[in-house]
Amino acid sequence: NAEVTGTISENSPWVSLSNPDLICNFDLQNTDQYVSTSCFEFTVLDGVPDQTQVVFQVTLNDGNGSSWNVNVPVILHAPLMQVSTYQVEEITGNNNGRADPGELIRITLSNQNNGSSESVIGTPALTFNSSVIQEQANSGTIASVVPQQSETASFDLLISPNYPSSTTESFEYTANFGAYSTTYNFELLIGAIIEDAESSGFTQFPWNNASDSPWYVDDNNSFEGDQSFRSGIINDNELTELMLNYVVSSPGEISFHRSVSSEEGYDFLKFYIDGELMDQWSGSLNWAEFSYPVSAGEHNFSWVYSKDEVFSANLDAAWVDFIVLPPSDNNTFLPSVEFKTLVCFPNPAQSTIQLMGLKQGAYTCNWIDLSGRIVNTEQVQVNEKGPIQLDVPNRLSNGLYLLQFQSGDNLQSVSISVQR
Repeated sequence: NAEVTGTISENSPWVSLSNPDLICNFDLQNTDQYVSTSCFEFTVLDGVPDQTQVVFQVTLNDGNGSSWNVNVPVILHAPLMQVSTYQVEEITGNNNGRADPGELIRITLSNQNNGSSESVIGTPALTFNSSVIQEQANSGTIASVVPQQSETASFDLLISPNYPSSTTESFEYTANFGAYSTTYNFELLIGAIIEDAESSGFTQFPWNNASDSPWYVDDNNSFEGDQSFRSGIINDNELTELMLNYVVSSPGEISFHRSVSSEEGYDFLKFYIDGELMDQWSGSLNWAEFSYPVSAGEHNFSWVYSKDEVFSANLDAAWVDFIVLPPSDNNTFLPSVEFKTLVCFPNPAQSTIQLMGLKQGAYTCNWIDLSGRIVNTEQVQVNEKGPIQLDVPNRLSNGLYLLQFQSGDNLQSVSISVQR
């Protein structure tokens, strides 16, 4: 029989012993194994990286002058938060699947816990520099996330109709889960001026497609959608050119996707800016994207498919699709945003609201309660495209209302909840 005492120590910044001076007694009664579950206790500190290993040093003494040192490794568990995906959807707009000036969009980010311990509730935030983008609402706190699962956070953003076309906006997303946080930076192209060959042929932009064998719309090979531009059918030692004169309002870039099926090293798709060769491709090449910086001013963009003196190979053609053009002040190039219904946000509302979908003109605005009574009337003048702002009347109590706008025979309405 022997009575053994033990002490414990550690030098990790991530754990704190409940009683570092504690001496435990272990009464060994003719056994080579003794289990104690209540002697030494420690606390794991917030912020510890997941899977951190801590080594505790246990010193045992038998009272007869003998001692033993035992190292006890322990793995610590913690959340590891990362943004796995994000998506952008139009709440109101032209339903083209992209963010455009004048639209209300929702950005949803997925917060993945790649650690081995459940997180606490998270607080998200989205920051950006533009003064013509306004955050209208967000989904609030993020539920605690168990390991290997995710929870989302969303932000509703109103993009001003005056936002410059084909401009990239930078966003920084942060989510704090107690001592654990994640930061995610991303960019969003707003008001993209795009030529995707869908339905309009060569009519959307002032294309110059006057080669003897001009380019044409191809229904059988595309990067996006159902159609692309295909080079004209030419013979040896000939070329076919697709050209666009374009005024760039501010520095930006032009990008496009291309595909090639030609005699490698001899028959080429070439891209020029202002007559200067930017790049060329030949052989069998799948769809790939290319982009080039462009300064402000008038420019000429040209795609040329050319053949040498002899021989042909593969399909003897080139394709171009999803051309994203630089910023332009030409409003005919901009995506059109029309609202067929009246849209109100934020909803529920507290002190002010913004509305989209009203055309220019003078309106009588009525607030109507659930009993059908008109509880407030005011005159509203809409002078320009985009959101208008209204104050929620102070005398309105919390509840549901019908907000009605009338101008001559035109009557539009939207339901709104007031929650102060």
